[in-house]
Amino acid sequence: MALTGDLGAGKTVFARGVARAFRAREPVHSPTFTLINEYHGDRIVFHADLYRVADAREAEELGLEECFEGGGVTLIEWPERAEALLPPRAWRVELRLGATPNERAIRIRAPDAGARA
Repeated sequence: MALTGDLGAGKTVFARGVARAFRAREPVHSPTFTLINEYHGDRIVFHADLYRVADAREAEELGLEECFEGGGVTLIEWPERAEALLPPRAWRVELRLGATPNERAIRIRAPDAGARA
């Protein structure tokens, strides 16, 4: 899943909820400095934060593509920094701040019907 939104929009909170849904045993933290975290539960959840990554080449060096092949769920914050690496089957989740401090607007787009890779 490609998670987009401004700073503070709730990308990490969304990732925390997905990891909880897969019963991750570890607490979910923002991977801003580690760049990719891995959580174990019913499925492996890879959580990447590309805010500090310059481009797709740098994301590739981190092993981002290996997460896609790891048999789990991959959540990527700031995916626009590695758009060329995202598989066609990636879901898009856009988070926006709402009218009040605790309100968010979330838009989820499924991949195109023909996407397989």
